[in-house]
This record gives sequence, structure tokens and C-alpha cells, in this order.
Amino acid sequence: DIKILGRGKGGRVTGVRITGSRGQRDVLRELPVRRTFGRLNSGMFVLDQERDPKTGALVAVTFIGGGWGHGSGMCQTGAIGRAERGASFRDILRHYYNGATVEKIY
Repeated sequence: DIKILGRGKGGRVTGVRITGSRGQRDVLRELPVRRTFGRLNSGMFVLDQERDPKTGALVAVTFIGGGWGHGSGMCQTGAIGRAERGASFRDILRHYYNGATVEKIY
């Protein structure tokens, strides 16, 4: 069985419990969860579980995703795409960190 133990404020999974024939294991925090299941693109997913109608045993699990990455900060792929289209580093930072300013501090 696979159960989602919790979600963060942004809806991303914060932990799962995996139960199998050799026992039970909790995987905590988003990145370890993503790595456990083959490097999922994001912790923003729901599970579609298929069970055997007679025994109730888990037959298949489908992860239905809703995003990329950790859900905060700058997307590297998006930043590269903006730069390739001519955006300055200030434009890119402004897009991902609304209200922040770039200042020289030394």
C-alpha cells in the first residue's frame, strides 16, 4: 500500500508510507519521496491506485502530477528560456522573486 502522510502549504507531498510484504517504511520530505519513486518531477501529485477486486491487493499505482520542482524560487529551465529570449538577469529575478531588488551590498 502507499499512503500520503501529509502535504505542505503549497500542496506538495511531505511524506508517504509504503507497506509491503517485508514491512512498512515512511519516506519523509519531498525530495526523498520524489527520489524513491524514480525521480518524480514534483511532489505535487495524487495517487491513482488500482486494486484487485477480489483480494484488495494493490496491483498498480499511477502518479498524476501537477507541477515541476519544489514549488518555490527560481525554475532553472524557465530562467534559461527567458535568458535565451533576451531577458536580463534583473528581469528574470523580478519574475521569480516579485518585489525583490538587486542591490550592491559591498
